[in-house]
Amino acid sequence: MKSTRRVTATPYPTCMFLKSDHAGSNSRPIDCVGQNSDLLLSPARGLSPGWLNWSFLGLYVLVFALLVGQRLLARGPVRRLVFGINVPLLCVMIVLGVLFFSRTYVLERVHHSVVVSHTAVLREGPERTAKVLLEVHAGLKVRVLNQVGEHVRVRLANGVEGFLLDRRLGRI
Repeated sequence: MKSTRRVTATPYPTCMFLKSDHAGSNSRPIDCVGQNSDLLLSPARGLSPGWLNWSFLGLYVLVFALLVGQRLLARGPVRRLVFGINVPLLCVMIVLGVLFFSRTYVLERVHHSVVVSHTAVLREGPERTAKVLLEVHAGLKVRVLNQVGEHVRVRLANGVEGFLLDRRLGRI
């Protein structure tokens, strides 16, 4: 007897789990398609650009002024105090700088789209005859990697890459 495998989507509160009802399967979640991609870039994505920009700039000016002041001060307890204040501020400035530049990277380099048609077929290649990987439904957020003719190479949140027709996507 030939075994067939069907993949169905079941919504959960935080993400969508794909479940397999393959014969003999225990029907456990095998994959998560959600919005939890890019773990390292997600903190930067959530920060408001105004707060991040002004905090980084203000801290940069303050650390620079303290470094100049430390250099002009004579050796003694005041110079050590300024140094003691400057080291933690410099550490905070480095963290804010990393967040600032990662946010800039996300805004300029990472593009997302949403599937707008009821269903769309994710294929291995940009041809209509390419092997079908899976079917995605409206509302699924995908990362756009590049455009090949009328197809767009995308990556799902679970890491699966494939090609979708451009007209099936809405740019965010």
